[in-house]
Amino acid sequence: MMMAQASWSPEKIRETAAALVAAYGPKAPQHMIDISQQEIRTSGSCSDFPHDQIMLEISQQLQPVPRPHP
Repeated sequence: MMMAQASWSPEKIRETAAALVAAYGPKAPQHMIDISQQEIRTSGSCSDFPHDQIMLEISQQLQPVPRPHP
């Protein structure tokens, strides 16, 4: 089961999260949850992709970038 996730490089996780954020903005986390739930309904698990790592990357990408105060 974890073997499928091993093929996901950190770069692929970042790219996947970036694509979801670009397409869905602040609704990207909910869309990722929807994808996972559909995968569970279809195959009985969502072990084909690293859900938790993608969710973490989405949340990091959605956080505002701190800017130094002048």
